[in-house]
Amino acid sequence: MAASRYPFVAFTDNDCVVRPTWAGELAQHLRDASPRVAGVGGRTLAVGSDVFSRYYSYHKLLDPYLHEGRYLYVVTANCAFRRSVLEEVGGFDEDVREPGGEDPGLCFKILERGYVLNYRPEAVVQHHYRPGLADFIRTLFRYGKGCRMQTDRYVSSLNRPPGDSSAEMHFGNLPVP
Repeated sequence: MAASRYPFVAFTDNDCVVRPTWAGELAQHLRDASPRVAGVGGRTLAVGSDVFSRYYSYHKLLDPYLHEGRYLYVVTANCAFRRSVLEEVGGFDEDVREPGGEDPGLCFKILERGYVLNYRPEAVVQHHYRPGLADFIRTLFRYGKGCRMQTDRYVSSLNRPPGDSSAEMHFGNLPVP
């Protein structure tokens, strides 16, 4: 991120294959969007056809998370942000040492500043998922653990009564575990 020279920073994973129009779709969306739109995520489809890959695609586990009409986070397997917003919020939490949770954490910081996130389904990447049960369980555990850690860190204000928090307008009635 620090070495980037352009107004937008795109992210994907090393086990993803991007479509030729991917970066253009994300950049065009941010160029055309209101300055309040800090980031945009796209559609992530599985490369494989095994049961685990089909599960990820069917449940859209790596697509932006929509809750009550608002996107609460985008996933770095397929997204782009305004570089200025990433700098404003201090980027990713560097204390997240294993995959899972870094994406929601960054997005929660962005939303708390009053920005919004969008979805661009035309921006497609294909993800190579590991096909084994042990890898599937390990991945879902890491995602859940990391997301819970970031939710506890950035969305603790949801435990307050409605109307008692500026985060309410960004997160609505998101259930707190």
